[in-house]
Amino acid sequence: MRQAVLVLGMHRSGTSAIAGISCLLGAAAPTGVMEAAFDNPTGFWESLPIASLNESILQMLDAHWFDSLRFDGADIDVATRQTLGANCVTVLRDEFGDTPCFVVKDPRFSLLLQLWLPVFEVMNVMVAPVLALRHPAEVTASLKRRDNMPIEVAAPMWLHYSLEAERLTRDRPRTLLSYDRLLRDWRGAVARIATETGLAWPVAPETVGAVVDDFLRPQMRHHHASPARVAAGKPPLNGWIAETYDALRAIETGADTRQFERLDRIRAAFAEWRADTPHITMEMAGGRQPVPPIR
Repeated sequence: MRQAVLVLGMHRSGTSAIAGISCLLGAAAPTGVMEAAFDNPTGFWESLPIASLNESILQMLDAHWFDSLRFDGADIDVATRQTLGANCVTVLRDEFGDTPCFVVKDPRFSLLLQLWLPVFEVMNVMVAPVLALRHPAEVTASLKRRDNMPIEVAAPMWLHYSLEAERLTRDRPRTLLSYDRLLRDWRGAVARIATETGLAWPVAPETVGAVVDDFLRPQMRHHHASPARVAAGKPPLNGWIAETYDALRAIETGADTRQFERLDRIRAAFAEWRADTPHITMEMAGGRQPVPPIR
């Protein structure tokens, strides 16, 4: 069976670092890979056609990457799901052909897994979900620096992407991987991914150690937040964000199912809060559109 490293998580959470290491360990990069940019000089390792398709799907359903709080993938009707699924199959074939192991990364997958997971099954691809996790204050600071995005927009985005990525992968083999842990011990991190998901890296990690060490440049990390202070947003959001980050870090280290009960409680309260949120315009989010949608 073919394998795919499926990198999930909020924007600016270390998803590019995980995807880049995956490629250095032999997982194929997409054909239409995004070019590196000032905010990610070591590369995004991400498919521009897939990101554009995902953005188009969100816009079709009255959402955007930055305006997704009202979005719920479960609301996609069967006929639309079949049409979109066919488009997903086409773009995956175009981007990866029949390569036996590849990496797919786009933060929007965190919101669209109910559409994409059946696509991978139809294509006989075993997915190894890796949920990137980064301190929410670092994420919001990074989005402010890159997009001029205010914390009022970035904080609930972090919570929504993080909760959905966890919920939609809970019942399958996966790995939660914090940015801190990845930078501190990437060798242990990739070993955990293999053990927890069943993924077989095409290239042995010990053969590319120096290359990966050079790729993970500590100086590329511009934001550092105290682990003891998870301050992002205003009440009640800041409380939910702090508790969610704590629960996800606990799951990363092998905590018991009580963490899932915490997350489900937060998710239910947050869903009520999201139902009353107005739409966010691109200007309110800082004015940046990272990828053009497919028209």
